[in-house]
Amino acid sequence: MLKFLKKPYPFNNDLMHNAKVVFFIGAAIGLFLFFFEPFNFNEFSLREKFIFSSIISLITFAVLSFSMIIIPSYFKRLFSRNTWNVLKEIIWNTWIIISLIVGYFFYFRFNSIFVIQPADVLKIILISFLAVSILVVLNRNRLVKLHLHVAVDLNKKLMSKLDEEDDIITIESEYKKDSLSLSAQEIILLKSAGNYVEIHYFENGMYKKHLIRTT
Repeated sequence: MLKFLKKPYPFNNDLMHNAKVVFFIGAAIGLFLFFFEPFNFNEFSLREKFIFSSIISLITFAVLSFSMIIIPSYFKRLFSRNTWNVLKEIIWNTWIIISLIVGYFFYFRFNSIFVIQPADVLKIILISFLAVSILVVLNRNRLVKLHLHVAVDLNKKLMSKLDEEDDIITIESEYKKDSLSLSAQEIILLKSAGNYVEIHYFENGMYKKHLIRTT
């Protein structure tokens, strides 16, 4: 279990993309509350319902902006993609959920148009999980598209290398000294291994395996 938690995980440090995601999730939560009415809105006027949903949307936006944009901007070393792993991602998502719950609870507790009931506590928690669930899905889709694009580009480069007269393929690493150049005939297979590429090849008739840090 500990080995799994220490596996590399691709942290999303694209702040511009995160800003769009934060705006989308904030709006989605507000619209969800306004149209699906998970809380008892029977005694609310349309104006009160709109204000209530808008403030929840703003709280969502504020909490996610603080967690996904402001904190990573000031603590870049802590949120480095090179050191991020599964355990850190779980802790980070848990922090976001707790922050949302606290933000929602304080508004529910001190607002002037809604009296919180015991059953509403569970709904507050579920809304927090809904926001993070949307975040996880959006990040997953982004990573899939990004890795697919990288894989297509890498495949094109490999194919173009095969057409060259010297038939030498260079697999570049994030650490320049770790790059590897091989004849196409020497390569057995390339395999994804987290943030690494696992290269199986022959050298002077002997089977070898080498890890290179790259997507």
